[in-house]
Order: sequence, then C-alpha cells, then structure tokens
Amino acid sequence: MIQQNDILEIVDKFNNKLLINKTSPYTIKLHQSNENRLRDLGFLVQVTPEKVVYKKHEREADIYRKTKAWSVHARILDFANEIEYETSDAVYKISTQEARIKCGKMVYKNASYTQKIYIPIKYWTVEYKNPANQKLYEYLGYEWYSELRDLFDKDYMKSIGQSVSKLRATNIVYPAKDEVFNAFKYCSFLDTNVVIIGQDPYHDGSAHGLAFSIREGQTKVPPSLRNILKEVQDDYYSGNFAFKSAHSPTLTRWASQGVLMINKTLTVNKSQANSHSNLGWNKFTQDVIDKLIASKTASKKPLVFVLWGKESQKLAPEESEYIKVIKAPHPAAEVYAGGKAGFFGSKPFTKCNEFLEEFKLQGIIW
Repeated sequence: MIQQNDILEIVDKFNNKLLINKTSPYTIKLHQSNENRLRDLGFLVQVTPEKVVYKKHEREADIYRKTKAWSVHARILDFANEIEYETSDAVYKISTQEARIKCGKMVYKNASYTQKIYIPIKYWTVEYKNPANQKLYEYLGYEWYSELRDLFDKDYMKSIGQSVSKLRATNIVYPAKDEVFNAFKYCSFLDTNVVIIGQDPYHDGSAHGLAFSIREGQTKVPPSLRNILKEVQDDYYSGNFAFKSAHSPTLTRWASQGVLMINKTLTVNKSQANSHSNLGWNKFTQDVIDKLIASKTASKKPLVFVLWGKESQKLAPEESEYIKVIKAPHPAAEVYAGGKAGFFGSKPFTKCNEFLEEFKLQGIIW
C-alpha cells in the first residue's frame, strides 16, 4: 500500500493498482497491468462514521443478461458496507454482506483487483424512477419485469388494463389487483422449466394469481384442484396416503421450484366464469410463452408444458429437442365422467420430471 499526496495506491500481486482519492469525492480508479489507461470504478461516500457506500453510475445495457446480474469488482467489498448502482431508469442497492453471500463464489482477500463477482439483481433492492415502472416491478419481480416490460407498452395490454379497471368499478373482480401477476412474482424467469396453463381464475374469491392454486387459509378446495392433488398422490407419491396431510392446496411451493402456473385469462368477474375471456389476455399469455421458448431454446435448456383441457391446449407449442408438451383432459372433467375422463392415470408429474432429468436437472418435488 502506497500513499502519494492525495491518492491511496494499492497494488496486488499481479501489479494491478487501485487508486483511491483520499479526499471527497473518494473516487476509485483501476489501472490494470496490461493496459495504458485508468478505468473509472465509481466512488465511496462516507454516510456515517460506521457506514461507507460504494456508488457507481451504470447503464442498463451493462447488466449481465445470462444471469440478470450486476458485476462488481470483488475487492470493492473490502471498502464499503453497501453497494449502490444508479442508471437512467433506477437505483439498485445491496449490502456488501449480502453481496458476498449471493454472488455464488468465495471472494478471497488476495484476489486480483480485476476479478469481478456477479450478484443477481433479484437480491438487490430496486427503486425505479418512474412510478409506473416501480409498480410493475413490484407486481412481477425483476427477472420477469426485464422480460415483459415491453409487452406492457403494447396497445393490447393498455386496452386490457383499461377494460379491467372499468369492470372493477362496477363488479367484484378476481384476483385482487395486486395478485393478478402473482404467477410471475413467485416463479423466477431464469428458473422456470415447467409451465402449467389454466383457463381463468376461480370466480369464488379463492384465486390468488396462480392457475389452479387457492390462497392460503381457504378451506373449500375446488373440484379441479382436488383432482390434481389426487393425481399427484397417485402418480408422484405412488398412493402414499401421508401426502394428503403434508401438502397445502396453495401451490406456491411448485412456483418456487420453477413451475409457472398461468391462466389463459388472468382475471374474472365474481361468479361469472370466462367473463373476461374476450379482453385479450390470451395474447399476453401467448407472448409470455413465446419469450420463454425463445430463451430456453437459445440457452439449450428444457421447458415442459402441462396442458389440461382443450382451452389450454390451444396454446400448445411445437415440440422440439428442448420443448416437451404433456396433454390430458381437464381435471374438472373427472367430476362429470365418474373418474373416467382420462385425467386420472395420465401421470403428468412423473412424465414432466423424466424430461427434466434427461437434461440432468432435478425434478419438481410435487
């Protein structure tokens, strides 16, 4: 460590140098041993005697797209308690302690000053400068927000939003406004490897934004969900009766494992099934499917579609090396067919896992 005038110069064993201004603003520059220029790494702000924030101006285009992460020079973590990146759109914040945990690798004290770590943005606190973008981010979570943001600028989505707002003014509409996009909030875009598509939300108040699932605390289980859980028990758990008492009809546990449970239509009037089917939601659902398929195909990762009933099967994509489609009658059909409609015994859950396991991925714990 060398102190020259107003510059603190720190040299690593590879002869890379960090140059930190000792007076405010505490700018940080990097001189790499193989370059003849200085790289601007941002600056430090002394907020309190105990708190130092590392700040940097970045571009949204510089986000590492493969893992949707910001990169940080590893040794910066030695000088600050908090990291704050600002772009033209938003401010991103994370504690250095959290950054060390979430970067996915050990940060060694003797690491080269050129070494970077990558911290997924889903672990950062994000504050968008545009209130509308902030609200959309809160509904979707960062990963889906970054993928679907352009869809919400399309005319058809603006029309859907206006129509649903008008209907809420004169009707009870399910699910609640802040639950409509819960399918995305509970399921990471990058982790999504299964898509279950329903028709429209339950119209009795039990819907909470995930197809076929009911909100926590609901005691009445709809027939379709009851039959789904029966097939899970018979298929995945091989009839183990202990399954019944151990599993909730709130299916967020599936979503957290990468199962996107989305309805073809995302809203409905109370006691009026399919009442919003003409609003254009199917176009949105199709666009979501297309984005997922494009992403998985490009990254050579598997994606399974589980489609029950004719309505969801209208959205069936073409199968490929990475895309698998599993079809069966709608689970509610068993109510009217005395258990002989063909949903029971279709074994969608083991079929799904078998495909994922072909790609060395862990199957879903249904």
